[in-house]
Amino acid sequence: MDFKQSVIDTFSSFRINVSFLRMKESYSYTLYELKILSSLKISKERVANVASALSALLNRGIRLIKLDDIFRLEVEREKGSAVSFSEIEEKIKESSLILPFPIGRNAEGEDVILDLAAWHHFLIGGMDGYGKSNFLKCAMNAMKAKRSSDELKFILVDFTGHDFDRDLSSPYLMCPIISSFKDLHDRFESLLELINHRFYCFEREGVGNIESYNKNSEGSFDYIVLVISDLAQMKLNDVEKKRFDSLLSGITTLGKAVGVHAIAASSSLSSSILTYDVFRSLNSHICFKVEAAIYSRMIFFSPGAEALSCPGDMLFMKGYGNNEVERLQGYRLDV
Repeated sequence: MDFKQSVIDTFSSFRINVSFLRMKESYSYTLYELKILSSLKISKERVANVASALSALLNRGIRLIKLDDIFRLEVEREKGSAVSFSEIEEKIKESSLILPFPIGRNAEGEDVILDLAAWHHFLIGGMDGYGKSNFLKCAMNAMKAKRSSDELKFILVDFTGHDFDRDLSSPYLMCPIISSFKDLHDRFESLLELINHRFYCFEREGVGNIESYNKNSEGSFDYIVLVISDLAQMKLNDVEKKRFDSLLSGITTLGKAVGVHAIAASSSLSSSILTYDVFRSLNSHICFKVEAAIYSRMIFFSPGAEALSCPGDMLFMKGYGNNEVERLQGYRLDV
């Protein structure tokens, strides 16, 4: 079977004429760009139908994305390759980032590493076994590689008891790992009080954020990163869930300016877990492989995450007005 001609013929059967522009190998998929030659308007429904036909033809997971006059066709490779965290460790140490937050590597081989101190709060979704826990550990290791325990503290929430190392004496931990709603409620209340205290200190010093305060005042505040291993495993009742959403909303609304940041993962993308308040609190989204397109739509408002392949293969949406979705390969933490 001539691959290119078969793809062109499939598009033609839906009255779309295309020609191949380029092909590029990525870590978990092969990218093909196709020029649209047709002048007719192409609906989202027709794009979805073409994608289904191509998936059946190629017998592989695929993603088909229309960008103006170009189609991006991403075809799953038989065997993906991982990117080691050690490849970026020195780059992180030498960077000027306050809280380095490595996302992944794109098809062009470029590393996407953000500064969590200047960024938004994150929601991470996907099935178990496809990279959520590894991603969280890479992120924490990156921040620890750049900041001392005097400059950085973690609050870890793990109701499962196995997602994080149980070393309660770690100097980076602000408190013992939280594994019950009572402890979570008390800690979140204390965190809101801390946030309000920091705003009082800012007002007294005439500054507006933690960077200015640490630079211009005699004292300094540490950065605090709240990490929740799995929202779905918390199994809160309706009253607890409502209170949790309210507290999380308060922390994320006020926290960024005073150096408090939140990262939450979830193995379930159902509306009972990812409520409106959770989405509003955690506006930047990362998703690993999910079971069906409906779950991809929950986090990105469009299908695609169901077609991801190997562990670490992810989609990333910056959020806060930028809803463009980028496909990346996450880093693997060497053990």
